[in-house]
Amino acid sequence: MPANTYPIIGLVLTVAIGSRLLGRNVVFRVALSLLLGTAAGYGLAMLLRGALVPRIQLIIQQPRQYWHLGVFMLLGLGLVVQSLWPKAAVDELPLGILAGVVSAVLLAGALAGSGIPQLRVLVGQTLPGITTSAWPDILRAGLMVIGTLAVLAAFHRSGSSPSASLGWLAKSWSWLGRTLGRGLLLFSGGALYAGLLMALYRILVSRVDYLQQTVTSILEVLR
Repeated sequence: MPANTYPIIGLVLTVAIGSRLLGRNVVFRVALSLLLGTAAGYGLAMLLRGALVPRIQLIIQQPRQYWHLGVFMLLGLGLVVQSLWPKAAVDELPLGILAGVVSAVLLAGALAGSGIPQLRVLVGQTLPGITTSAWPDILRAGLMVIGTLAVLAAFHRSGSSPSASLGWLAKSWSWLGRTLGRGLLLFSGGALYAGLLMALYRILVSRVDYLQQTVTSILEVLR
């Protein structure tokens, strides 16, 4: 296929996807099916070649050193099993860990970027004799642990009443999930949604620019 036909194919597919603005039609459905099928096949091939196969080889060759990769794969397998069999109910732990880590990373990043430097300056000005080189790392690690546990508590659903000896522990765990856990989920969800909107906006701008450049190049060839 000549190289100069690729921009025309891209132009046709872009216009076909954009025809959704006029309503659902056959052209949009064909282009969407082609896009989703190609993306799914390419993503699966890249996942197998770049992620799963090399890590499985590491686990087989050096299991003592890379055992944690097997744990991560089991957690991911739980999500796959849940999507295939909705009644399995094995997705709480993987989703809780995923959401907890994301929320904790976002919170720690916000504190590391603005909160901790400001607090460090404040402590340095008020108590200049105190060394402030180690406690920010300790604080970030503590926030990571607390955030992960809080989101895990928010995902936890207990069907049985706790015993009297563990009543205070169960109440504390439930309170942590209702307050901090749900707050972190809302915070991380809002941040991810804002990032998704910005990414979609950049894609839209790039597509409009691509259409303009392609149409201009075709008109120049026709002249």
